[in-house]
Amino acid sequence: MRFYELMSGQTQPLFVSLEGSDGLRERFCLQGKYERVNDFKRYVIDAAKKELDESSPYSFVAKEEKEGKKVIGWTLFPVFFEDREDPALQEQARMAKVTARLQLENNVYDYLKFS
Repeated sequence: MRFYELMSGQTQPLFVSLEGSDGLRERFCLQGKYERVNDFKRYVIDAAKKELDESSPYSFVAKEEKEGKKVIGWTLFPVFFEDREDPALQEQARMAKVTARLQLENNVYDYLKFS
């Protein structure tokens, strides 16, 4: 769920660090867990990607970022699957792009415009 919140609406690649005040360990309250980076990737990142791939219109591709041999974070490239989006949300987004003039009947529009 937290990766869904992180990736929803993203259009540009997003760098997330592993450590630090805005790092993934801190953000997901995982200090002291998954000390090895491979375990963190397997149990947190890969599990979140699998869950998003199964049930969400948003997903990501993760690329490790390293300083020397040490992994310092990941660059997450967002992926959007339009065919998995909720039809009600698609309709709502489409209606938001249409002007009010086209959504109202002529007599209602004229009443609102001239009164």
